Formats: sequence, C-alpha cells, structure tokens
Amino acid sequence: MLGSWHWQNQLLFILYILAIGLFPISVIYLVNRYSNKVTKPQQFIEEEKQLNNSNETLENNEADQSQLISLTGDNKGDKLQVSLSQLLFIKSADNYCELAILEGNKVNHKLIRSSLTNILKKLPDNLLVHRCHRSYAVNLALVELSTGNAGGLQLLMKPMGVTVPVSRTYVDAIKQALLLVPKVC
Repeated sequence: MLGSWHWQNQLLFILYILAIGLFPISVIYLVNRYSNKVTKPQQFIEEEKQLNNSNETLENNEADQSQLISLTGDNKGDKLQVSLSQLLFIKSADNYCELAILEGNKVNHKLIRSSLTNILKKLPDNLLVHRCHRSYAVNLALVELSTGNAGGLQLLMKPMGVTVPVSRTYVDAIKQALLLVPKVC
C-alpha cells in the first residue's frame, strides 16, 4: 500500500495476524469454557453419588473388618484367632496354608494344616477376603494399588508393600471387587 517498510504496513500486518489467528482461538476457548461449565455439574452430581455409595460400602466393610475370625486346621492343635484388619493374605502351600498377619510394623506368617478352599469356606461370605489365584486369597481392604494387565495383574498391599499375584481367571472378579473397572465415556 504505502511502500515496503512503512510503519503503517507493520501495524496492518499485526492486525491481520490478530484477526486471522488470535480471534478464532479466543472464540474457541470461550465456547469450550462455557460448554464445560454447563456439562460439569451433572458429572459432579453423579461422581458424588458414586463416592457416597463407595464410602457407605467402605464403612460397612470396616465394621466387618474389626471382627475376629477363628480358624481351625485339620490338626487338633491348629486354632488361630485373627482380626480381619490384620490379615493380609492367605497362601496355599501343599497341605498347609500360610497366613500373613500384620503385628505392629512386621508381617508374621502362621501355618495352619488345611487347604485354601476349606479355609475360605469357613470364612463368612460378606468379608473382603477373595481368592485371587490358585494359591492365594487376599484381603481386599488392605490393597493399595493394582499393577499390570489381565495377563500379569499384581496387588500391592498397603502397610508393607507386599505384592500378591492375580491369575487370569480371577482378574475380572478382583477388578469388580476393587471397583477398578473404568467408567464408560
């Protein structure tokens, strides 16, 4: 218009850049911001309902966890009383079961002569002790984290960082019990 290096050409160049680039970006930003404000309250209401339901189930489960269970083995002298809040997992070892029990800051292992299936039958049905492997049953209330996929899922226990394997046949049941199933978008 006025020549190649005139200050007014520089000003027009800057205005063109603003009109072409910044104006559409700012409009898109404002539209997204408005749409997020409109749709988020429904999502928050649904999430709060789910959190309240999960808190109620956790409170019920914590009440169950404070109870003592008594386990008897096949031998006459095999009797053990354990609080469910202290039971980490049960591991099968031939004709014996090894119970990992929290005592203070240590994990102690106790042996009972019985099969894992028989011990799980003796436990009440409403407990959070579930079988997760051919050789393991785990207290789901003490699971901190699950890592891996369906082929190699492992559960990390809260207090001591002990890992417990989950076999492929029990992955879906354990995920549902831990509420790890992802939400559908």
